[in-house]
Formats: sequence, C-alpha cells, structure tokens
Amino acid sequence: RSHRPQQTSFKTHKTMLKDIPSHVANCPFCKGNEDSTPPSLFTLPNTSLRVIPNKFPAVDPLLSGKNLHHHPHQHQHHHYHHDEVLNPVMPAVGFHEVVVESENHNAHVAVGGNAHSYNLLKAFRERGRAHREVGEDGGEEALKIEHTIFFKNHGGIAGASLIHPHSQIISVPVVPIFAKLLHENALSYFQRMRENLYKRVVEEELDVFR
Repeated sequence: RSHRPQQTSFKTHKTMLKDIPSHVANCPFCKGNEDSTPPSLFTLPNTSLRVIPNKFPAVDPLLSGKNLHHHPHQHQHHHYHHDEVLNPVMPAVGFHEVVVESENHNAHVAVGGNAHSYNLLKAFRERGRAHREVGEDGGEEALKIEHTIFFKNHGGIAGASLIHPHSQIISVPVVPIFAKLLHENALSYFQRMRENLYKRVVEEELDVFR
C-alpha cells in the first residue's frame, strides 16, 4: 500500500474545494483515465459512479465469483490457526474495493446533493450484498463474509492518498470485537428499554439542533 499514488499531504494545511479543478490529467479516477484502474465491478446507469478492486488492498482477495473479478481463480480455503489458544489467528483475507463516486475531481459528497448520496449508498448496498453472496456460494468449507465496513477517508491526515472523491468497502469473514461489543450493547439496551438504541441516539442528537 506504500506504492499508492499520492495527491494529499499528511501536513495540517487544508485544500479548499473552490481551489480543486474538475479534472486532473494524471488522476487515475478522472474521466479518460479508466485504463489506469482495474475494470469496473459495478456501475450505475446514467451516472459516472463505478466500483473497482483496490489496487493496494488491505486484505487478500477471499474468493472469486461471477460478479467479483478480483482473481481469475478461486483461492484455496483459508482456515483459522489455533496454535494460540487465547488468540487464534487467520490470514487477512476478504474484499477491498473503491467506489469512485464521480468522474469529476471536485465532486464532493457534501455539496453533491441528494443524488450523490443516494448513488453512493446504493453502491454500498449492492456491493455488500454481492460479497455475502459469493461467500454463501463458496460451499460449506469456505469462509463466509461476516462483516462489511463502508468508509470514506477525507484528506491526508485521515489517510486518503487521492483527492478525487472516493469511498471504500472492506468485507471480512470475522466480526471485529468492537463491532460485537456495539451489537451487544444495543441488544442489551433494547431488552431493557424495548427501544432501538440507534434511533434514540439520532433523536437526541437532532434535538440539540432544534
């Protein structure tokens, strides 16, 4: 991942949206540079949004399938290693994809209107479903996707290497401990209060601005 193209800086200075051009000749995500990225896995009609495999993935591809073209062959099954009783380990496998949100270099989601957000969320949903379906079709011995995270790094300090608007999707066959704790906490709250914890949090935060 250290070989990723770098358009951002880890310094604290900010780049204003008005100073970002709509097209950059050497940006792999800009219109006309599609050959600089792997083939699209998913597109939305009448939009320039596309989902591609991450060329510098944080995890090794888990499986291949009819709608996931990470590798031309199916990987061998990955198993947990139980050498350590208290801390079983396994290879870092899964899916890591990039959502190129627009062909425009300065199309920030904060000013893109409802359509930009809708298209992004739809891509998240469809790719998350596709990842789970591939795991389910892999047979009883194949590891299945258990956890998918959708995220967006903005700026060099956050870890983004490119300015061009993009988000990422990572799916893995294990549920991280922090996600388990969040789920258990929400379930415990519901059992005690008979109310959805996340709905309550949203309502209380909205009340602050009323």
